[in-house]
Amino acid sequence: MIIIENEEHFNQIFDAKKNEKLILAYFTAKWCGPCQRIAPIVTEFSEQFAEKFEFLKIDLDENEEISDRFNVDCIPTFLVFKKWVTLNFFEIFKFRATFFAGKLSKL
Repeated sequence: MIIIENEEHFNQIFDAKKNEKLILAYFTAKWCGPCQRIAPIVTEFSEQFAEKFEFLKIDLDENEEISDRFNVDCIPTFLVFKKWVTLNFFEIFKFRATFFAGKLSKL
């Protein structure tokens, strides 16, 4: 999983990886309880689905310009991109690992 530092870093990583894999942008924050609870599962998925997805971890507070750009207003949120096109948008209110893994497998 790549931890995004700023918008320029996001664009560089995205441009470098967009033709190789689907990109999963994981929006989170240090203060977000649900985000902290699912963090180990997201890390596990980033390894399990590494051949298909490049996982980008984006802290909402440190990267407001990115969250504004994609209209992310609640967390945790996952966006799946193919090139620069958004394929899926998941806002997670009640995270179920098996449900999420199933969704990723189908993309």
